[in-house]
Amino acid sequence: MADVEKLMHEAIDAVTKENWKKCVKHSEKLQNIDFKKGFRDCILETIILTIDPNESDCSSNENEDYF
Repeated sequence: MADVEKLMHEAIDAVTKENWKKCVKHSEKLQNIDFKKGFRDCILETIILTIDPNESDCSSNENEDYF
């Protein structure tokens, strides 16, 4: 276990500011993709499934801000 802890500290110490910036940028990109996909799916589901507008995975409060 001491070896694992030593390796962990070495790995953490090896992270540079540039490495961290790249990780944050990549994470933000993935979050934006997920947000857009979820938003699109929510709107499309509401548009396509108009049989019962009260029955949806998206709450009416979420949709009010976008329509």
